[in-house]
Amino acid sequence: MGAIAYSQLLKCKQNINELSNLVNYGNLENKTYMFLFSKAFPSFTLKSGDNYATGETPGYEQVEKLMEQHNIRKALHVNDIKYEVFNSQTQRQFISDLFVSTKSKLAVLLDNYKVLIFTGDFDGLITSPMVEAALMTTNWSLQEQYNISPRSHWSEVYKTKGFYTKTGQFCRVVVHGAGHQVPHDQPESTLEMMINFVQHGCILNKPF
Repeated sequence: MGAIAYSQLLKCKQNINELSNLVNYGNLENKTYMFLFSKAFPSFTLKSGDNYATGETPGYEQVEKLMEQHNIRKALHVNDIKYEVFNSQTQRQFISDLFVSTKSKLAVLLDNYKVLIFTGDFDGLITSPMVEAALMTTNWSLQEQYNISPRSHWSEVYKTKGFYTKTGQFCRVVVHGAGHQVPHDQPESTLEMMINFVQHGCILNKPF
């Protein structure tokens, strides 16, 4: 996307090597999540990693209001437990899991169930190329077929909504114009994607 200079790329590689050494030698106990996050995702010239095009970082005020509604709490069987957008205690307990690969578990899901993985093309945190690199090295029965599959254009009346690939029961979607919070940035496209996945297994392009 042009926001990172070569010198910054070298710094990123150095940071990743340092993180790898911390993991290999078991030196994560005294490290905070924010330390690890800043190493993996250093600050560059972007206004926001959530959406590097708009620079907007969505709030969670509406989510909190929704989750505190009586009918939602009743449906989730949470009684009087307070909803928290961010729980630092839980985060600390799972910090060592950040570097544990789950690709073998993903392979089981891909081989046996309908799976949808989507990203926003403006996401500066979990970028589409990063996800693609992981998917292309996930050892499942249709990996080779997926790796050579072309992208299909998801559009409606000359409007690009994204791109998708369907391999077996696996649906991979890149949502155009969305950052890290895809439903916030592209709510209509997200709803259409989810309905199409549930009903058809992947994107169903509407004729012009």
